[in-house]
This record gives sequence, structure tokens and C-alpha cells, in this order.
Amino acid sequence: MPECSEVTCDSRRVGRFFFHNKTPIYIDGSGMFGKVVEVKTAASAAVQKRDDDTGEWDALSWPVPEEVDQTSVVSEILALLITLRHLQKGHKYVIYADCMAVILGWAKGWKDLKGKGRHDGLWKQIYGAREGLEVEVLKTKAHRSREQAVRDNDLQNFEGNEAADREAKRSANKHGHPPSACKDAQDRQQAKRKGVAWTLGKLKQAAIDLPEVPRTGSRAERSKRKTADWEGVGCVLVKAAGAT
Repeated sequence: MPECSEVTCDSRRVGRFFFHNKTPIYIDGSGMFGKVVEVKTAASAAVQKRDDDTGEWDALSWPVPEEVDQTSVVSEILALLITLRHLQKGHKYVIYADCMAVILGWAKGWKDLKGKGRHDGLWKQIYGAREGLEVEVLKTKAHRSREQAVRDNDLQNFEGNEAADREAKRSANKHGHPPSACKDAQDRQQAKRKGVAWTLGKLKQAAIDLPEVPRTGSRAERSKRKTADWEGVGCVLVKAAGAT
């Protein structure tokens, strides 16, 4: 469990935070600077409309731990794991995710874990955490406009997915590296790439410009020299002197 998870909920709530089961829960992950190894950061989030008429969202967010891959896919899977740990037995929950890896992974089980998958460790924890819970995980569309959602008659899921995305990005920004450090890391990585590209280009050109070594004789003649001709060669046995 990440050490710096954050909960944003009604201030009147007391005790440990749990999601209620009256409205869907939306999960999402966000990865930043994924191609810059030094500063890439990811965070996960889960949100849900409060059980009142305020229209506000309860939110649970956390950065992906440093020892785990800082990728969007990992943050999406972790979002599901931490959400499960904030549910209660005896209730039925509906969770929406926009990541197909989450949907496909949820449909599998213990028997599908071979220990060779990149995220098998996370899924092992998820399959353990979901035992005794009644949860349905559904797919919602990502990367669409409000107008598209209205045309699809799916505005509720659009707003939920957007709220989860905003919370994940907020957490990634908060716990990520300062902008100046990110800019410096980007510049260094770009310089390294340019250096590698320059070196490879020089090596390629050198191979093209390499003069051909002249060879004497034809290929057939060289082949004859490599093969011994044993035709007409025999072996004569001679009795050694003094032999009986």
C-alpha cells in the first residue's frame, strides 16, 4: 500500500473511509513523462458521487510506489487494487474503468497466473482482495468529448471517468518531480538520443564507405585450393626390417 494515499470526502465522515454501494465507482490512472526514465511518475485514483444531493465527489488517490513501474497501465491496475481494499463485504459494487487491461485481467483468476506475466504480482493481490466481495467491473469509453457522451446517452459515465482522470493527474503532479527537474531530464535524454543516432549514422556510413578487399583468382580456383584432391593416392604396406 502506498504510504501517502489521500482521501477527499465529506468532513463529517468519521472512521476509515469506505466507498458506498449506491452509485458506481470510477477508477483511472495517469502517467507523466513516461519516456523520460529519470522523472517518469504515475498515480492512481478512484472517485464516487457522494451519497447526498450535493453532487460532490469522494476521491481516493495515491502515487505509484517508486519500486513499481511508473506506467499508466500499472497505475490503472493499482487503482483497482486500492479500490477493492476500500469496499465492504455484504454490499454489491459496480466499478467502471477505461483501461482494457483492467477489464481483461478482472475476467481471469488464480488459474491464469503462470508467474510469467509482467503484472502477475499485482493481479495476485487483486484476486486475493476480491475474495468475499461482490463486485462488477465494467468498461467505459475514454478520450471522448462531452458532446459525444451526450449523443451516446452516457453522460454519467463520462463525468465519472473525467473526475477520476482529474484526480489521478492531480496526484501525479503533486507527488512528481519539480518542472525544472523534468525539463533538465528531458534535455539530457534528448541529448543522449541525438548522440546515439549520430554514432549509429557514422558507423553505417563507415560500413558503406569501406573499400572492397581485392581478391586474386576466381571463386572456382579458390574453392579448388580449399579442397584436397585425393584422387590416385593410395597406401602401400611394406614389411618392416627385422619383422617376422
